[in-house]
This record gives sequence, C-alpha cells and structure tokens, in this order.
Amino acid sequence: MNLPSTSNVQPDQTIPLDRHPGPNLGVVATISVVLFLAGLAFVTVFVTNPSFPSPDAGITRIVMYFQMRPEQVRISAFLSFGSLIVLGVFVAGLVSRFRFFGVRSAWVDITLWAGFVIAVDQSLSHLCEWALTWPSVAQNTPTTLAFYYLLYGAGGPGFSVPMGLFVGSISIVGGRRKLLPKWIVWSGFVISMIGLVSWLNLLLPTFSSLPATIPLTRFPSFIWLIVVGFVLPKTLAAPSRV
Repeated sequence: MNLPSTSNVQPDQTIPLDRHPGPNLGVVATISVVLFLAGLAFVTVFVTNPSFPSPDAGITRIVMYFQMRPEQVRISAFLSFGSLIVLGVFVAGLVSRFRFFGVRSAWVDITLWAGFVIAVDQSLSHLCEWALTWPSVAQNTPTTLAFYYLLYGAGGPGFSVPMGLFVGSISIVGGRRKLLPKWIVWSGFVISMIGLVSWLNLLLPTFSSLPATIPLTRFPSFIWLIVVGFVLPKTLAAPSRV
C-alpha cells in the first residue's frame, strides 16, 4: 500500500497583517465629544439660567449674560477649546489611516482641509467666548456684540458647513473603498447635506427658521464620528513575501 506523499502538503499559513501605527480613533473622538459636552453644560439652563443666548435674544440679554456669568463662560471656553485639540488628533489620524489603506483620492485631501477649517473656526469661536469673560470687553456693549456675533458665525455655520463637508468626504472614501458599512455611509450623507444647508444661516434673519440645521449637524456628527472611529479597519493584509 502506497502512502500519500507529504512533500506537497503545505502547513497552514496565516496572512500577515500590517497594523496602522496610530491612536484608537474611536477613543479619540469620544474624548473630544465628552470635552465639548462638558463645556457646553456650563452654559446650559441647568447651570446658567437663562442659558447661552441665541442671536435673536436681544441686545440687553446678550450683554447681560456675559456680564453676569464670566466664570461659567470661561470654563466652557476652556473645555471646548480643549476638545478641538483632540479633534485635530482625530482628523490627522483619520487621514493617515486612509493613506495607510492606499487611498489616493482628492477626497482624502478634502477631508483634511475640512477638518482644518473646523478646527480654525471653532478655535476662533471659543477664543471669542473667552474674550467675552473679561470685564473690559463685557462692559462695552458694541464690543460685546461684535465678539458675540463673530462667536456665533464661527461656531455656528462656521462649524456645521465644514463638518458637513468633512462627514461627506469620509463617507465617499469609506463607501468607495468599502471601509465602512453602507448604513454609516448613507447616514453620513444625510448629516453632510444638513450641514451644507446650514450655510444659509449666514443670511439670518432672512432665513430665521434655519438655525436648527446647526444642532442637527453638530450632535449627530459627534455620534457618527465616534462610530466611524471604532468601525474603521485598523489592519491591512501585508504583501506576500513568498
């Protein structure tokens, strides 16, 4: 009886994997969101009653708010500014992850640019918020209003419009390269469209019913980025060396 030759029997081979050398994007996004929400809490109705004024609140209420509550506003600006530093780490890590997967698309560069614009606009917004905590500013009505409306423009549509582009470009890259599930991709497109429509807020008060597009971009995008951070693959099959 002839036994089968074992010369052609190959042992089980495992495919080597290259792991992206970067931070856990889900954890980074979570930290950024927690810092922002913590800062936001200091200017909500639960801490400062009334809450942070909207642009249509009236001159007296806007000015009085910053005169009466500088400590809470300063803490809010401190925590919110910190969240942007962490968001910058997320943007850099995400773009690096895409390039690690070999994506050579203009949408990766658009993702980086949109993330940069978010960081710049939000930094300007929170630094204006910080400036409004100084008595020499808050006691001067024209100066207070100038800083406040710049704060709103940079932190309102100045956030939601580039965030819409940021989420949309991630969705395009993740969808085309099948790096993200379809439900994440399509929900990203919905958030992106709402964010881009929020551009019309700059025509206020002509389109006074549109401010809702800003929170409808902000808070869903926070959740979306956390999910993307945890779902996006971290490893890539290494080229065979045999």
